[in-house]
Order: sequence, then C-alpha cells, then structure tokens
Amino acid sequence: MCGICGELSFDRSRPVSAGAVRAMRDQLTHRGPDSHGIFVSSDGAAGLGFRRLQIIDLTPSANQPMPNEDASVHLVFNGEVYNFQTIRDRLAAAGHRFRSRSDSEVIVHLYEELGDGFVDELEGMFALALWDGRRQRLPATLLGQKRTEVDHGRLAEAWLKSGEECPMNWLFRVWMAVAQIVRATRSPLIKAPAYRVLFLLVVAGVLLICMLPQTTRAT
Repeated sequence: MCGICGELSFDRSRPVSAGAVRAMRDQLTHRGPDSHGIFVSSDGAAGLGFRRLQIIDLTPSANQPMPNEDASVHLVFNGEVYNFQTIRDRLAAAGHRFRSRSDSEVIVHLYEELGDGFVDELEGMFALALWDGRRQRLPATLLGQKRTEVDHGRLAEAWLKSGEECPMNWLFRVWMAVAQIVRATRSPLIKAPAYRVLFLLVVAGVLLICMLPQTTRAT
C-alpha cells in the first residue's frame, strides 16, 4: 500500500507550497517506506506527493510521481491494475515506449492515448490523481476505489482510524457513487438532461439516507 497526496491552487497569487505537499507526504511514511517523491508544477497550480511501497517493479524507474516522456503529465497512484499487462502490450504496439514494468506508467500512457476516458479501461482497486500540465486540469474521473479524503482543494489518500474521517468525505463518496451509476446507465431516458438531473437528485437522496446512520456512528 502506497500513500498519495496533493494540492491544487485556484488562486495564482497563492501557489502550491512544496513544503506543504512534502509535509502531507511525510505523514504517509508508514504507507510507503521504500521511496518518496514530489512534483509541483512550475506555475504553482498543482502539487503531488508520494510514498512508495515497492511491489511490481522494484527499480527506481517506477518511482512516483510518474511523468510521461515530456513531463507534461504527472501521476500519483495507489493500488493495483489487474489488466495492466494487456493494456501495456496494446499501447506498446501503438508506439508508446516504456521505461519501467509498473502499472502506474501504463496509466500515464493510457491517458495520453484516450484522454479522460482512460479510467474506463482499468480493472482493479486503486486511487489516483493525474495532473495534465498542458490542459491545466485534473481529469474528471481522478478517483478510484481506495478511500480518498478531500479538504479545501487538497487531495490526500490514506486509511484513517474510525472516527477520524473528514466530516465532508461521506458526501463526496455519495457524489462519486451517483456518477458511477449514471455512467453505467444505458437508458436513453437517463441521457436526457432534465431526466438526468432528476435521476441524480433521486439517487443522491437515497444514498444520503442510507449513509446517514453510518455518519452518525462515526461522529
């Protein structure tokens, strides 16, 4: 289990601090004792931190944050992609060149190939954050199945003890669950804008009701 964290700045007068990202990263040392890394964009819009537990590729070539060839894309990733070898073979046949045997590098190249739809190709259990410097954005589908804490623009993935969870995190999980349901729905009715909004509200309400007892216990 690795540890990932990061920060986004929407105010260019207050750029991301490398020291703040480093401090977040070092709070996750217990999750990644083998190596560590940090990336802060040149304009201070984004910062990513990583603590590594070596599993698949044990070489430094698999260290994170993982860049693409021209360093316009950076990824931090925790988890496992079960079908990464199949995807890697397909990308290699399409001309992509790899410097490691890691599943994290496969994700970077898959994003280059497919854009925001890259995550639909991944089979596994993971959390990730990917910064695209050219587009100045994170992909819309940046979060996976590992617990992810979101706080005032910061993204920090970690397992927390019961009762220490961010108070707003359960709301974020509701929204992610709704988004997954909508994406998996093939009904033409759901694709109509008005019905889609209504569907989102109904499903969010149901999920919210179901999760309230759990939230009450945690507090």
